[in-house]
Amino acid sequence: MTSHEQGINAIRWAPRVECEHVARLYRTEAEGRLDDVLLEDVCLAIYWRLQSVTIATQAALGRVECPRCHTVIQRKSAVDKAEVIHCPDCNWQVTWEEYFGSYHEKHLIWGGAYPAVVDFMDGYLTARTTRDKLMLLDRFIHYCHWEMIRHAARPAATMVLDGKQWQVVALIEQLAYSDVSDTALTETRRQWYEKHQPEFDDPGWKDVLHAEAAKHDRESIEFAARHRRMRLKWLEGGIE
Repeated sequence: MTSHEQGINAIRWAPRVECEHVARLYRTEAEGRLDDVLLEDVCLAIYWRLQSVTIATQAALGRVECPRCHTVIQRKSAVDKAEVIHCPDCNWQVTWEEYFGSYHEKHLIWGGAYPAVVDFMDGYLTARTTRDKLMLLDRFIHYCHWEMIRHAARPAATMVLDGKQWQVVALIEQLAYSDVSDTALTETRRQWYEKHQPEFDDPGWKDVLHAEAAKHDRESIEFAARHRRMRLKWLEGGIE
């Protein structure tokens, strides 16, 4: 194996989900003929994409996961681009500049969307029924819509939906207000907005987000470790 194969070429990021797949899924649900297979495909694709988002975000915070053996390597510097990230277990290595370049400008940092990432990833592993997965997906869509309204920066939905930003924004707007045939889903939406409405009206919402960011960074260490263990079990065939 060449040194380059050991380095930058070992890094793989899961792709984003096609907007049309999600739009088609919601169309089938509204028509009362939900495509169960498409729902599973979309949810699984989002889960793997959010796994990549988690790995990239943890690396940005200083904790790089080896793409070969999954050992977590603590960076020594927050600014040294020439720092060599070396795995003590399998000898994989890469410079931080190379690793950073592999995810930079690829929508792989969760930013303020950490709560939605946690909700979807934890929820996906425990969802057992088609309705569970549909409600999980719809909660994620509505979080993205709420976040999009509140923030002028890049929408969180661009982490998982593939397309130009205006296309992603248009789709989220469409799905957030779309008709659904499942009455339980309608009630879940109502409860979601009832819960989050006070946040819409809070003039100090930016200060709250900044205060929560540091807490999320600390909490995310265990969250990332938990899903790394689950991912390895999955890859080894230990999860049905």
